[in-house]
Amino acid sequence: MGRMPSPRHAQGLGLAARAGREFLGSLATRTSCLTLLAGAGSRWKKSLAQAKAAIPPDARDPHSLRTQAFPLDAPRGLFPVKNRLAPGRDFIPLAAYAVDALKGLGRTGLVVRGWVEEIQREVLEPLGMGPEGVGFAFQAEGPQGKVLGHGDATFQASALWKDSDYLMVN
Repeated sequence: MGRMPSPRHAQGLGLAARAGREFLGSLATRTSCLTLLAGAGSRWKKSLAQAKAAIPPDARDPHSLRTQAFPLDAPRGLFPVKNRLAPGRDFIPLAAYAVDALKGLGRTGLVVRGWVEEIQREVLEPLGMGPEGVGFAFQAEGPQGKVLGHGDATFQASALWKDSDYLMVN
């Protein structure tokens, strides 16, 4: 067993811990956290269509039923996966894990291509996040009529992070 720190040393450790928490708190006010939930979704749509086609017509297992019911035009981030984040639900959208990874680290911004109401209801609410604490940016299509990627999405969302000293993107 290790020795117990002296009272003076323990007091110093307490001060250091408090200073560390204060510093982390100040970082959060200077940081923006951007989660990219947009994109064209062309590979996702192709994969989902293939998965739906491979499900036997008489399948009744929960995964097959969820896959069949999921709209082809919905973003991948709304696809239901096993819930390990929000109590009281068996499944939660995939995007909840991405949003939760940055939760509390700074201002939250989401780059989307629609589906805001569904994202608020299915992703944010189960994580205890209200719409007032989240900024949304809509990724517009580029010159060739399709979205251009992560860098472009981050640039198009610059209003959400322009006043930040730090930016985290996932």
